[in-house]
Amino acid sequence: MSSSKIINSIQLLRGIAAIVVVIYHISVFTKNSYSQFFYHNYFSIGFAGVDLFFVISGFIIHYTSQKYLNNPARFKEYLKKRFVRIYPIYWVTLGALVVVSIVLTDFLGIKLHTELPDTFSSAVRTMFITRSFCYQCGKLDFEL
Repeated sequence: MSSSKIINSIQLLRGIAAIVVVIYHISVFTKNSYSQFFYHNYFSIGFAGVDLFFVISGFIIHYTSQKYLNNPARFKEYLKKRFVRIYPIYWVTLGALVVVSIVLTDFLGIKLHTELPDTFSSAVRTMFITRSFCYQCGKLDFEL
């Protein structure tokens, strides 16, 4: 079996893990929001998909980055590629979430579960994916 097929199989497993986590979150929301819960506890183990997802992601990052990590002269190129791959889409998504949060809270009066950063240092930590107001966003710092 070629290495490409192995990586594709592992990517498929990573995708399944991500879907299981999404279904778990939907089932928790459904259980907390509606009195009749029709999923029972079928997806109660879904949180384990997060661990599986990050283990597989770490393996794939290591496997695909060998040419950079074993060559100190190319490490700067590796960091640049990781930065370009992660931060722009993160900043666009974060900006959209901030705009939506402001619209929902200030204009529509809807109370959100997550507060916007209240200090400059908290906002900077959020922008650069370190532990901050957005717990789920902060998990990305492990993937960097």
